[in-house]
Amino acid sequence: MHNQAVGSRKISIYECALGFIRVANETMSRPIRSLTSGRGFNPKNHILDIFGGAGAQHACSIAQGLGISKIFIHKYCGILSAYGLGLADVVRENEEPFIANLDEQSVKEINKRFDHLRNDNELSLLASGFESN
Repeated sequence: MHNQAVGSRKISIYECALGFIRVANETMSRPIRSLTSGRGFNPKNHILDIFGGAGAQHACSIAQGLGISKIFIHKYCGILSAYGLGLADVVRENEEPFIANLDEQSVKEINKRFDHLRNDNELSLLASGFESN
């Protein structure tokens, strides 16, 4: 077992790996906590529905951290993310800043910029192998 110094204490490779898992769990828990409490819901009153290839290995720790006592693990949870991506429409987005007083001339400029952005997106999708409607 390899040890690595952290501050004045040495930790094993297993403790280091566990630290990465804890960071990953917190990274996944934070948006759940933010969205539920931001909408006035208490996560403790809900069931954690998991998905993704690593969902099942993180589910118990995430549920515990959020105070959730029930977890739903769909039999296809390991492929649901990939399946969803496969069904998703292809989207290409881009943007550019524009500041102006709203008047007839700025509306014309905005429409011109929209057309330019739309054309850029269409060309990008065509170059990726998609067909035009």
